[in-house]
Amino acid sequence: MSSDLYASNSCMENVSQEIVRAILPKLSSFLSIMGSSFILWMVWKKWKNDKMSIDPYQRIMIGYSVFDILFSFFYWFLGTWMTPSETGWWGAVGNEQTCTAQGFFSVFVYGTAMYQFSLSLQMLLLIVFMWTPAQFEMRIEKKLHRFNVISTLVAAFIPLFFKGYNPKCGTCRPVPMPSWCGDWMQGDGATECESGDA
Repeated sequence: MSSDLYASNSCMENVSQEIVRAILPKLSSFLSIMGSSFILWMVWKKWKNDKMSIDPYQRIMIGYSVFDILFSFFYWFLGTWMTPSETGWWGAVGNEQTCTAQGFFSVFVYGTAMYQFSLSLQMLLLIVFMWTPAQFEMRIEKKLHRFNVISTLVAAFIPLFFKGYNPKCGTCRPVPMPSWCGDWMQGDGATECESGDA
C-alpha cells in the first residue's frame, strides 16, 4: 500500500488531536476489559462451585463479555499500534496483516450489540410475558447464542474476501481504500479501489 492512499484518511486537524484519539480509548478500553473479565471470573467461580446454578442471564453475560473483551482489546486498546505505519498516524507501527486482524475484531462490536439485544429480549419475556428462566432457556436461549455468534463471525469474515479491512482515522475497520473509491455510499464512482470494494 502506498502512503499517498492514506493522505486523505486523517480525520484530525493536527497531531495533538491524533495523540488524544490514540491514548484516551486505551484508558477506557482497559476499564471495559477489566469489567468484562471480572464478570467472567464471577460466573466461572459460581460455575466451579455448582454448574447447575448458572442461569440464562449469566450465560448471556458470558457471551457479551467475551465479545466486549475481544473488541475492546483489539480495536481500542491496541488502536493505532495495529494501524500500518505508512499512514503516518501518531503511534502507528502496524502493517497490512495487523490492520486486517484489528478490522476483523472491530466487527465484534456487533456481537456485543446482539448480546445486549438478547438481554433486553430476556427481560421483556421474563417481566412482560411472565416467562420463567427455565422457559427462556428451553425455548430460545441456545438459538440466540447460535445466532449471535454465527452472525457476528459471518459479518467479520466477509470483508476478508474483499481485502475490506483498511485504516481510517487511526484504526482499521471495514472500509474501502482509498475511502472515496468505488460505488459505495461515500464513493465517487470514478476512482478504482485498491482494496475493499465489494
